[in-house]
Amino acid sequence: MGKAPKPSDETNSSPASTGALLALTFIDTTWRLAVPSVGLTLVGVWLDQKYSTTPWLMLAGIVIGSALAIYLVYVQIKKVSHKES
Repeated sequence: MGKAPKPSDETNSSPASTGALLALTFIDTTWRLAVPSVGLTLVGVWLDQKYSTTPWLMLAGIVIGSALAIYLVYVQIKKVSHKES
């Protein structure tokens, strides 16, 4: 029969798992910032070209994309803070 893990084994995480968790957190935060900001800016540029409204729809895309990115990161931080409590 196998040994039962010691209680200290369960609470200590290895540096590799901590590094992987940190890397995944960075990746998760990066997409939350990049996709809305860049995506809505590019949609704004495309709409500006289509409707000849340069630069107004691009600026709207930047503002809305940035606000959405901030909101998504806020939700992520709130979720992580809730897990730690």
